[in-house]
Amino acid sequence: MRVAVIGAGLTGVMTAYELARDGHEVIVYERRGSIAAEGSFAPASVLAPGLALAHAAVGGWGGLERLPAKPTAWPWLWRRWRAARQPAQAARLTCLRDLAQLSLERVQSIAAAHQLEYDHHSGVMALMRTPRDASRAQALLVTHAASSLPVRWLSADDARATEPGINPTLPLHGALYWRAGETANGRQFAHALRVEALRLGARFQFQQEVTGLATGSGARQQVELQTERCRDIAESALSVGSTGAATVVDEGPQTFDAVVLCSAEAASRLLPGAARPRVAWGHVHSVTAPRHVAADAGETFGPSGAVLDPAVGITISRMGDRLRVAGVASIGALPSRPASAVLARLYATLEATFPGATRTARAQPWVGRQDHLADGMPAVGRASANGLWLNIGHGANAWAQAAACGRLLADQMAGRAAPFDCSTLDPARLR
Repeated sequence: MRVAVIGAGLTGVMTAYELARDGHEVIVYERRGSIAAEGSFAPASVLAPGLALAHAAVGGWGGLERLPAKPTAWPWLWRRWRAARQPAQAARLTCLRDLAQLSLERVQSIAAAHQLEYDHHSGVMALMRTPRDASRAQALLVTHAASSLPVRWLSADDARATEPGINPTLPLHGALYWRAGETANGRQFAHALRVEALRLGARFQFQQEVTGLATGSGARQQVELQTERCRDIAESALSVGSTGAATVVDEGPQTFDAVVLCSAEAASRLLPGAARPRVAWGHVHSVTAPRHVAADAGETFGPSGAVLDPAVGITISRMGDRLRVAGVASIGALPSRPASAVLARLYATLEATFPGATRTARAQPWVGRQDHLADGMPAVGRASANGLWLNIGHGANAWAQAAACGRLLADQMAGRAAPFDCSTLDPARLR
């Protein structure tokens, strides 16, 4: 089939690769001048099957702030709170676990097959800072023991031995630990994977925004393209990071057998009214800084993998010779620049957890937009109209879900059965 993929974030690149791997003719349309230029630019990229247990142990909402500054977000947060208490929540958590496991397998398989070079490190730890949180985490492990999750409980002493850079004065009552979990530079991976997608025949058209979807004859969809220069590709290192303008190619209206929307913004704008998903827009901050290298080989600065503090929704992760502290995800409009108060919280958490771990004078702050659906699940599958497909709603979990969702969507389009129950991902639930 001839397939258009709209959006070249991490999810879009993964989807394009999997479709091209299956032999489809794939063209990716991206309004920015580079891939992974918006929400995939510098978030935390942590992959650990069953990570939702850590947030459940502290009563968290997957890293989202419960009380954002603007009351306009409260109705949506109420829907998220209510969804977490529905009978279907157990099936959702199981699906999230299976998505992360499949993503881990796909990432490792793809990286090995193509010998991709990108920063990644093993080991994911979620700190339990109070006796209550530690007790709840241990109880959840017992409850989910039959699921064979690759996670184990560490005492406070064992946690400090596993991550010796943790501040010895930090209150700590144990930790959940995923030895096989990974943290990675998702943007590096996306750039490396794009090269492989190109080798498979995929094409990427940058600085082109799809402004309309019109149904052609039969089940074929006509994608009407309007080529326009982005508002300012080079101006915003906050969310773009592109150093030059891409070549603009105006091909006029194009016809495809299928269109996959990997951009929630595009889905909200282009799909027919009844099929448009109700998306809540949020944003997340991060700071990436050079890691302090100790003169004494016996002294450790920063984590060896990723360390989460789910109580405050902040993740500190290793990125090669750098560290990234990310979190404080909020529902609301994307600010024009990183908020100083939020950055102060990130710096304070980093210093409290790993004192002196980075050279903050050379830190790179970032804020990026994220899309969230009320039940906390992505939407992967056929939209209401023939030939239209969705792969959106990954929020802060793109790295943990993109590889799996790209593969699942390619399998759906080919009529192949999923390896596990994916009913909670069906976009029909959004209508």
